[in-house]
Amino acid sequence: MADSVRVTVETELSDATVDQFWALYQVAFEPLLTRSAARQVLTAEEFRAEMTDPRVDKYLAWDGDEVIGLSTLTRHLETVPWISPQYFTARFPEHAARNAIFYLGITLTAPGRRQSGAYVAMISSAIATIVEARGICGYDVSAYHRDEMNYADNLARFIKRRARAEVEVIDEQTYFLADLDQG
Repeated sequence: MADSVRVTVETELSDATVDQFWALYQVAFEPLLTRSAARQVLTAEEFRAEMTDPRVDKYLAWDGDEVIGLSTLTRHLETVPWISPQYFTARFPEHAARNAIFYLGITLTAPGRRQSGAYVAMISSAIATIVEARGICGYDVSAYHRDEMNYADNLARFIKRRARAEVEVIDEQTYFLADLDQG
């Protein structure tokens, strides 16, 4: 099936497509509701806003007429509420001047289609966009996906191979719990 997967880039999705991806998003990101201290899951309103915001490119993976994957990429860092655009601008002023700072957001593949090649096709297409701009790209991975699913290492290795790029951890936030229940 991997040969039949193709990727298109859309700026705004129809309501029907947003609804279809909202259902997939809920299935894909639901484990993070209880496995991450930080809020990793968008609300329905936040998701719809991102899917209809023309500043966020949506990489859609298709198998024939069926949409089986979604990944988001933006140069407009202000559309990502959990990051600091000022951090990236201050650290990478030359890239900021060229509008070549990207953020990779949501990436998901329909259940049962994870071995279809959709993920590789979407990420490869996004990487090509960043390479063409001679850009840099931030992304975040929850501790669950980093430690239990090994997603962060796999994505970093893929980017290194595909674009011969360096990948580094630029920041981390650790959540603490003080148990003051002395009973």
